Amino acid sequence: MNEFFETEEELQKCFLKWQPRLGLSDWNIGVALVDNTDLDGVAGESEVQWVNKCGTISILKKEYIPDDLLIKQPHEETLIHEMLHFKFFALQETSREEHFYEMMQHQLLEEIAKALFLAEYNLDADWWSESYKEKVESEELFTEPNQWCTNSTGNSAR
Repeated sequence: MNEFFETEEELQKCFLKWQPRLGLSDWNIGVALVDNTDLDGVAGESEVQWVNKCGTISILKKEYIPDDLLIKQPHEETLIHEMLHFKFFALQETSREEHFYEMMQHQLLEEIAKALFLAEYNLDADWWSESYKEKVESEELFTEPNQWCTNSTGNSAR
């Protein structure tokens, strides 16, 4: 298991592995590795066209992923997360309640993606935070308040 895709071919191969597992074989989905200018502070993004059962998934190239994230963020897990967006219909956020619902749904997708990734490689839940534990032990973390879910540049982890 490589933590990051080196090529578009690796991304495509991984996508083809997960497409039938997630029940997306009848969808036409394009995947691509992209620069950080194409994504706004996130590791991945999906564009879903429900009527035509098609869409795109963009994954941030490894060289643009910050090296000071609090938890690991492998490309494959990000891909699974983005693919799960094709299974869950998102609401248009027009109220606080709808925004809250969307955030809770997004958190659920992340938890499902992580669980599938861990199961695929027979890993336990501590795998995500191994680098976090190392940073805590070396006292590299929390030099500033409210640094729980952001890296040192202030960007959110996902």
